[in-house]
Amino acid sequence: MAITASDRAKLLRQAAAHGRRHPGDLFEARMAIHDSLEGTGIDSNRVCELLVSVRPPLTEWDCNRLEMVANLMEHEPTAQGDRLYRLCEMAKLVSPG
Repeated sequence: MAITASDRAKLLRQAAAHGRRHPGDLFEARMAIHDSLEGTGIDSNRVCELLVSVRPPLTEWDCNRLEMVANLMEHEPTAQGDRLYRLCEMAKLVSPG
């Protein structure tokens, strides 16, 4: 069964909430990104590099970027591959850090 854009967004929001509670748990955030992008044709490692810190702790802006991408996914539920990657780039560009 294919994962919906709503489900993908939910995973990213859960990762943002978890990151705020446990900023040292970078692994959970990265796994949520991988899970949310499964089957989209996008390189989730590249997205991880865009959206979250390379080393712990996760910052508030890391969590905000995850939520921004979740919102963008819901507004463009058919986005796949390159289009989805560009949405992630957009979230990175509009947030500091």
